[in-house]
Amino acid sequence: MTNVYLVDDHPLILNTLASILEESMCCSIVGQSSNFDESTIDELIHLNAELVILDVSMPTIDSFDLVPLLKKRVPYIKIIIYTMHSLNRYYQHFMKLGVDGYLIKSNGFGNLVEAIEEVNIGNKYFPNSILDSILKSDEKMEENQLQFTKFEKDVLSELSVSKNNKTIADNLNCTVQKVLNTRQNLLIKTGTNNIDELLKTF
Repeated sequence: MTNVYLVDDHPLILNTLASILEESMCCSIVGQSSNFDESTIDELIHLNAELVILDVSMPTIDSFDLVPLLKKRVPYIKIIIYTMHSLNRYYQHFMKLGVDGYLIKSNGFGNLVEAIEEVNIGNKYFPNSILDSILKSDEKMEENQLQFTKFEKDVLSELSVSKNNKTIADNLNCTVQKVLNTRQNLLIKTGTNNIDELLKTF
């Protein structure tokens, strides 16, 4: 039975997911978190997690940063994205990052069991219902619901004053690479092409 770890910032969704998946007997829920950080990866390893089901938008670290981190630290763990976001640019981005599945919350919980079973035997899970959801997505409404982590908000604030990556990194006490990664994530999230366009959206 697959060991699954759940990550979502809504406790109700976490509890519902755990109940549905345990009842289906398709997997064993070994842990869950509503506020993932780097120390949680040590917990994943300790709990022998084999698959992680991730929300995209979370307050501290979201899946734009979390997926690359998991790929680096625990490359053997499978990843299924379970999100409210049906924007094509999100879908394409996580496909490129190499996740094993992508599911839309508005489609309900039904596909999760099938997704886990497929991913468990080495397949990817990107059903036609995802493409249908993307085609029907109200992009303007979705963009009004975009969420940013605290660090992304800090970078945005710094960018409004200076576009020098070294200065921003010094002010935020982080690496230049982290600033560069965050700038790129902000462009993908907002669908903008450059920093000037990005800043005009706020």
